[in-house]
Amino acid sequence: MAAPGRRRPRTAVVNPRQARRFAEGSVAWPRPIPRCCRPGALRRGRSRPEPSGPTPRASERLLGRRRPQLVQMRVSEQHRLPTAPGRFRKGIQHHIDYLDRQIKGLEDDLAAA
Repeated sequence: MAAPGRRRPRTAVVNPRQARRFAEGSVAWPRPIPRCCRPGALRRGRSRPEPSGPTPRASERLLGRRRPQLVQMRVSEQHRLPTAPGRFRKGIQHHIDYLDRQIKGLEDDLAAA
């Protein structure tokens, strides 16, 4: 126990990930950053890298991963529809219709690929 009249040091609970990110941001660069790479250079128009799209194989993988996600969302909404209050049913039905259109479009894209 601390001696009377002495205060205990203050402690804090710290998230390790936040502490690591803070430390990464506060590290000095080993050499000066070129002007074209400094923050804000893109806004000033000094450097405009061209974005490269995903490769065809990567986009097929993305489409293949996305379909099960959409189907799961649709199933969740279909299960939610019967128990929803009347004022929410119209919105849920619109969302189910939207998901059906997204799944159909995705299947068309997969068939074309």
